[in-house]
Amino acid sequence: VLNIKPYCCPDSGHSVHRGGYTYDLSAVVMHHGKGFGSGHYTAYCYNTEGGERPHRASPRSLFCPVCSSGFWVHCNDSEMKVCSVEEVCNTQAYILFYTQRSA
Repeated sequence: VLNIKPYCCPDSGHSVHRGGYTYDLSAVVMHHGKGFGSGHYTAYCYNTEGGERPHRASPRSLFCPVCSSGFWVHCNDSEMKVCSVEEVCNTQAYILFYTQRSA
């Protein structure tokens, strides 16, 4: 969870932050390799679609500890696999993507 309110100007106008100042982590991109000119990218993505938990994912740690309405998936070139939130938190992130929470 990311709260940006302490970093925003109090006079910034509410139109920019209609949905609030709280964001949830929705994806993490990793770069594997020695340099930026070459290598491989993979991503962890938080899935909230579908409404059903994957059949392989029974441990509670695979789901969001706050809302328990989704699960993390590691995406590679040829496969996608359900993973734990601990795996996502222990990765060396290259880019983080956040989604604004609804007000």
